[in-house]
Formats: sequence, C-alpha cells, structure tokens
Amino acid sequence: MLIRCVHGDIRSVRADMAVVNLFEGTKRPAGATAALDAAIAHPARPPQDRERDAWRHPRQTLLFFGLRPDMTVVEISPANGWYTEIIAPVLKQQGRYHAAVPVLTEDMPEAMKRRDAIYRQMLKAAPDLYGEPTITAYDPADPVFAPAGSADLVLTFRNVHNWAKAGH
Repeated sequence: MLIRCVHGDIRSVRADMAVVNLFEGTKRPAGATAALDAAIAHPARPPQDRERDAWRHPRQTLLFFGLRPDMTVVEISPANGWYTEIIAPVLKQQGRYHAAVPVLTEDMPEAMKRRDAIYRQMLKAAPDLYGEPTITAYDPADPVFAPAGSADLVLTFRNVHNWAKAGH
C-alpha cells in the first residue's frame, strides 16, 4: 500500500484498500482532545494496554478519524476491547457507542466464546466508565453492524486480514 500526501493533500494512492475519514475543516474535533487524553490516561485501563499506546498511537489515530464526544460510533469486532476502553468513555456523556460482535455459534472456537464473554463483562462491570453501550451480534455471512444511517463513524481495527482469510 502506498499513499502519498503533500502538505495534507492526497496526491496518489496505490493500494489494495484504503479507508479514510476526511473530517472537514478541523484537525482537532471539538472536545475530542481533552476527552481522548482523559480516556487514554484513565487508571482503569490495564497497564499492558497502556504500554501498547506507544505503538498503536490511539490519540493520533482517533483524532485522524475525526472522533468527537457527540458522535454515534460503531466499532466492528472489538475483540478484547483495547480501543473500546478509549472510545466508549469519550462517548459516554454526549454520544453513543455500539459494538458489533460476531454471532456466537456452536462451531465457533471456545477462545472466541470466552473473549466475547469477557468483553461483555468488561462493559457491564463499569457503566460509570463505559456508559450504556449497545452490543449488536452480526452474522459474518450477512453482516448488519447497526441500524442503517445510525452511525457517524464506523471503525474496525486489526480485522481486515482475518475477514479476507475467512473469505468475507
């Protein structure tokens, strides 16, 4: 993948896939910077998750995508919730957080079932931190992640390679 930018303008793209949200006219969406900083630094985040911040750059990533505290955000396949720990608290007061998780089936690996249970428990155990997130279970063969037109921003992290491998 090659994306060439000159002074903030995309000049050329050579890629199999690129997903970009161009947030009009602002580099720091209103209220997002302080809310992100607070969520990233929150002591409830496990130390091992905070250690990954140096490599995953959540502040820069989410500001790039234009995250604002008043948005409705859908996170597809949040897995263990590394980004959920940051996004849901940002949205708790003014926005809405939706997690789209795969439907659990009998033939699904036990590790995925355990991860789903742990993720749901994480959200349920801390409503003061995460608010009241919506969890939607989707069928990978015919996915519906959230009601049509309900999201301001749809995100997924570190999943496309798994979907491609599975033929989705």
